[in-house]
Amino acid sequence: MAEVHCPHHQESNLSPAMIYFGDNVLGKQYICAVCSRVRVFNTGEIVSFSPVGRYGFISGQKENFFFHLSNCVSGFIPEKGMTVSFEISFLEDNRVQAIMVKPLRGENDEL
Repeated sequence: MAEVHCPHHQESNLSPAMIYFGDNVLGKQYICAVCSRVRVFNTGEIVSFSPVGRYGFISGQKENFFFHLSNCVSGFIPEKGMTVSFEISFLEDNRVQAIMVKPLRGENDEL
């Protein structure tokens, strides 16, 4: 499994490795030993995508995750039925959305 780094330290030129601390219904969880931020990774299938609205939903264990085209990696155009990997972003109003959405190509693409 690839090493996961915390993206919140770029200004200070740090790139601390994050520590895996288990799975939950949202996916694989990692925590930064420096700032205690949590990153959650998951995989799923795109169950819908509206090119006009530029948004869609990815299947999850308990609920589907909303994503916007701007939350996809550069150049990736999602289509219904594609298997993707993504991170979970926690919003201020207690909702979650998928970010860093990218096609899942192989076993090592999980993160």
